[in-house]
Amino acid sequence: MEFFEDHFESHPDQQIQREVHEASGQPYFVTGDALLDKWEREVAEGKEPDYDEPLTPAQRDQEARRLAALRSREASESIDGFEERFDR
Repeated sequence: MEFFEDHFESHPDQQIQREVHEASGQPYFVTGDALLDKWEREVAEGKEPDYDEPLTPAQRDQEARRLAALRSREASESIDGFEERFDR
């Protein structure tokens, strides 16, 4: 995404094509990048794109572990904070 932001900031004369999904009537952008265009169409169709699609299996596993650790830490902090309110 950063590439596109930088590119269009440097080349304001080049525009991304905007289309409307026939079935849903939702607008979406056509960037010329196959993956981004696929995600745009899926959002226009009301689907949730798989943003992990470009990741390798190892990267997906690493991200799953990172998110699990984050959720565990958040849950622990939430419970600890809740209990502290009643320990006064």
